[in-house]
Amino acid sequence: MKTVRNLHVTAVAEDGKVTLLYKVIEGASSQSFGIHVAELAEFPPDVIAIAKRKASELEEFSTEGEKSINVDTAVITQGMAIVQKYLEAMNEIPKTVSDDEMVGYIQDVNGRFKVEMEGNAWIVNEFM
Repeated sequence: MKTVRNLHVTAVAEDGKVTLLYKVIEGASSQSFGIHVAELAEFPPDVIAIAKRKASELEEFSTEGEKSINVDTAVITQGMAIVQKYLEAMNEIPKTVSDDEMVGYIQDVNGRFKVEMEGNAWIVNEFM
């Protein structure tokens, strides 16, 4: 497709901090800063922990050449929409509740999305 290009924003990571250099260059990035950005956006700690675990698993897969699945683009698109709705629901959780109440809210959101997420092959492969 002539209108699609792979670009990335340059950044520097030092001492657990990310500095975006606001320079867009051609090609894939040699490093992902998604987890750093999620931390800056104050994603829940359990979400960050899952992301770090998954990143570690993916690094292992890429070095060992293991496991790859072929998932239809429609399934991926559907999965991304489910994840978007899930993150929006998580974002609606009040920030000023007790730890016990927070756990309850998170369990509620997880319960509402459980069947839908388990029914999507892309989500199961990528996150579960």
